[in-house]
Amino acid sequence: MRRDGALPRRARHARARGGVGVLAALVALGALGALWLLAPATALATGDDFTQETLVARGMGARELGVETAADLRVDRDYRVQGWFTPELELGITSAWVVEGAAAFVNRGRGLESGGWKAESRYVLLEQPRWPVAVAAAIEYEEETTAAKHVSLERMVAYRAVASRLFGSDVLATFNWGWDQRLNPVSAGAGMFAAGVRWPEHGAVCWGA
Repeated sequence: MRRDGALPRRARHARARGGVGVLAALVALGALGALWLLAPATALATGDDFTQETLVARGMGARELGVETAADLRVDRDYRVQGWFTPELELGITSAWVVEGAAAFVNRGRGLESGGWKAESRYVLLEQPRWPVAVAAAIEYEEETTAAKHVSLERMVAYRAVASRLFGSDVLATFNWGWDQRLNPVSAGAGMFAAGVRWPEHGAVCWGA
């Protein structure tokens, strides 16, 4: 039994990895914020994507900044509720190229911990109304820490093709398909697809699935 109050080596390493995750998330968000500060002042934009990372093939104005916040509940393997809180920043490099950074924080009854971070780059290839369907390509890198109830740090790269269409002026439909490649702790890959519909697109409150 340890009587000197020192942390076991595994606990010290876990705490160090958590600190690195927080630092990386803050650096990613800080880099986006710095890019925006170097740009002329513009109005803040709102996010267009669906929840659960279903993307929409839509760009932003050049040097336009978008701010999003999200919160959701999950149940882990021990049947304990996890509260997730995810602030995000989006920056329009050009009208077709958007980059995004997000930091995730989780509460499993032990206080707020760093749950991970992600970075995404998206480019709109075709836009409505010039084309019948808007098309975009995206790549995303994501890390989740052991605070998210993983055995070890989890890393993943996701590739997405996105097709979206606005029917009339109020109904938006989008479809995503691509590949998720897990890099750590076990290398594995799988195809994915997601779809979403919402209405009214330009209303103060939208309904969708």
